[in-house]
Amino acid sequence: MRKDIILSGVGGQGILTIATIIGEAATVAGLNLKQAEVHGMSQRGGDVQSNLRLSDETIHSDLISLGEADLIISMEPMEALRYLPYLEKEGWVVTSANTFKNIPNYPDEEELMKTLNSLPRVAKLEIEDIAKENNMPKCANVILLGMAAKFIGILSPEQLRESIGRVFASKGEKIVEMNKRAFDIGLEELVERAVSELHIADLSQATIGDVLLVAQYLEKETGIPFIRMDQGSPGLPANQIGIEAEKAALDRGVGSQYPAAAGVAELKNEASRFVKAFMNVEISPRACVPTTGSVAGSFGSFIACTQRISGKNKVLFIDPGFPIQKSQLRIIGVQWEEFDIYAYRGAALHDKLESMLSTGEIAAIVYSNPNNPAWICLEEEELAIIGELATKYDVIVMEDLAYFCMDFRRDLGHPFEPPYPPTVAHYTDNYILMLSSSKIFSYAGQRMALTCISDKLFDRQYPALAERYKDAGVFGPTLIASILYMITSGCTASTQYAYAEMLRLSTEGKINFVEDTREYARRAERMKKIFTDNGFHIVYDYDATQVVGDGFFFTIGYGKMKGGELLRELLYYGVSSISLSTTGSEQEGVRACTSRMREELYPVMEERMKAFHEDHP
Repeated sequence: MRKDIILSGVGGQGILTIATIIGEAATVAGLNLKQAEVHGMSQRGGDVQSNLRLSDETIHSDLISLGEADLIISMEPMEALRYLPYLEKEGWVVTSANTFKNIPNYPDEEELMKTLNSLPRVAKLEIEDIAKENNMPKCANVILLGMAAKFIGILSPEQLRESIGRVFASKGEKIVEMNKRAFDIGLEELVERAVSELHIADLSQATIGDVLLVAQYLEKETGIPFIRMDQGSPGLPANQIGIEAEKAALDRGVGSQYPAAAGVAELKNEASRFVKAFMNVEISPRACVPTTGSVAGSFGSFIACTQRISGKNKVLFIDPGFPIQKSQLRIIGVQWEEFDIYAYRGAALHDKLESMLSTGEIAAIVYSNPNNPAWICLEEEELAIIGELATKYDVIVMEDLAYFCMDFRRDLGHPFEPPYPPTVAHYTDNYILMLSSSKIFSYAGQRMALTCISDKLFDRQYPALAERYKDAGVFGPTLIASILYMITSGCTASTQYAYAEMLRLSTEGKINFVEDTREYARRAERMKKIFTDNGFHIVYDYDATQVVGDGFFFTIGYGKMKGGELLRELLYYGVSSISLSTTGSEQEGVRACTSRMREELYPVMEERMKAFHEDHP
């Protein structure tokens, strides 16, 4: 491995101190090193440039040839641009954004920055300003070194940090600690600035949306492509059959009419057939209600469930789970209870669940199956327990099936044939099934899902609902007309026809959506291996009776790191995720999403996680 670095700036900015720290670290690490000052004008205000060559093999020349530098580290932006001809095509520029106008004809600052920003791989910060803000004006160069540490590669940040201790040892412990702190500030500054500018109160508790913004910010600032494990957006093309069906519906003129609140008949009929074909559950078409994504379905269902019986007004989350659902409860002012199922698998679930339902306050139970974020799957014994207790305590079970049939350990893709995915619908009449087109058909952009209500629950009459909404108080019609329609005004008609066609062809065996989505399992297997080969462990590793499967998500931890700490550290290595603490989990770690992983990113991830492991022994 080789790393050719050009250090540049003006006299008095500490360029040669940076060279000394890097060179000392390289020597201690047993690397070969050659250094040369090409311009030795060391008087204050004169330009200074140093060639620094590091390698685990013999180095023959002191000088870096044109187009061969891997990295330019500069204390001054104009000086960084001066040496661009030496930078290789894939090389990086790490520079201070603070100018040092040491010549009368210094370029226009706005144009200078425009040129700098146009570079494909540049990271810049106002190093001098940061140094002053932290009361260490003489440490700006070491802050810059901290910022550049992730780009050096051949030496780890920890090796450089240790070198700072040795280089400054003669100046006393106070100076050593100040410079180490300066290095750490530079190392972390980009992430900290992103958090500050985006007004994120606590990165460890950041929402998916917050992490998404941080990753986008860091990508823009550094030019480093991030490995995006944060948002669970589909990573496969939208189903073409749905696209064509939607076009055809628009061509028929459906776009000119308001859609019926209860949904178009074609979709309701096909939904009923689909549920029978793939779950072996009977639900009539009238009780299959289209919603604008399962988010709208859960929002409306929360309202109906918690208002149907006076005093029964809380929601119970079997966590970990989808954070947005708790945000929905905050909006409508509904309280909730929760517990992490990690320690309550199998028969242990019964007593835990009954202890919470027996208070009489729980209106609904919510979980996802397969689970977001852990990818655990509730098994038949556990669903039987949930169904039995839901009936006993008159609680409605909201089963989030966003990843329907994506437990790839069994072949679930054949209509009207077992095996069927486990569902609480076999054990109680108090259920709502939420089926989304977003993942199984990669149709997320059109926001289309189904809320499928058991027929008996659909027809149940509740005086409290009748009083509130001045209607008959029948659960299904109230949910449709008095709640869901007020939230979304119905679902886009053309998309309903698209969904109907995808369901129809799936039921007829002409679309195998299970095989279409199996790619996520292949990605998970490869990603897990990269992480576990580099010191990580799988957090939720077992279902009740078997090893957790591979699919859309998995969970990872590292040593004794807290989830928020691991999230932050991974950002320094160009990997974004979300902390498990935001999902109701009591375990430490982060959620990894496989959907946006691409073939060319596997070697990048392997390189970054190897570096992570080396930096965190």
